[in-house]
Amino acid sequence: MYNCCKCFPGLSFLPVLLVSGYSTTFFITYTIAVLQKHTYAIFTYISDAGALMPENGVFSQMLNLGAFVALAFFYVRHRQVREICEMHNSRRKLRMLSKVCWYLGIIVSISSTVVGNFPVHQAMAMHAVGAITGFVSISSWMLLQAYMSFKLYPLIGNSYINCIRVIFLTISLITFSTCIITAVIAFQRYKGHNILKWDPEDSDYELHAVSVIMEWTFVHSTLAYFLTFAYELKDVSFEEPVIKINNVNFVT
Repeated sequence: MYNCCKCFPGLSFLPVLLVSGYSTTFFITYTIAVLQKHTYAIFTYISDAGALMPENGVFSQMLNLGAFVALAFFYVRHRQVREICEMHNSRRKLRMLSKVCWYLGIIVSISSTVVGNFPVHQAMAMHAVGAITGFVSISSWMLLQAYMSFKLYPLIGNSYINCIRVIFLTISLITFSTCIITAVIAFQRYKGHNILKWDPEDSDYELHAVSVIMEWTFVHSTLAYFLTFAYELKDVSFEEPVIKINNVNFVT
């Protein structure tokens, strides 16, 4: 049976590692981008802060690693829900929804690598597809998980944490919708020469600023949502897989 450490019993370290990893990545790439004068210190998209070298190397590598951790987290959560449902021999609907969440988690993880490996200024179309697909998928995952959290209580979870998830979910949905709408309008009307550096005199600069604020708020409310699962995963552990070797020739 595996436990990371006494500070993070069970598998509670997974959401903590996921959140801290992404937060650290965004802070590092933003700092490098500003110091290198690749972008402005205010009203900068997360992807813009990881568009050019050397920060792009950090951005892509860390998003790839983050996608791996996220995939592990999504899988563990899926197995947790499935095991609870099987133990009580009920809740067929929840098992189906959990499988849907697992598939959504796979899409989110793949989208994360697309965003990291296709810089916004070099492959705008692919980057946009990855970002929007990831945002929609993670929002859907959060919505389904919030619903399942209430249905699984009191078998697992906490009523207060369930309510906190609804709050973070609401913030994420509102900010995501606002971010997309304002970004589309702002980019369609943009007349400048460098999308990494929006100036106050550029057309619809206010919409750009709103979009950036909404993106950062969406991302951090989503990360906060992930962090709430540390409470439930503290009671989950796993055993090392068993390796079986067939057709072994023994030498006497």
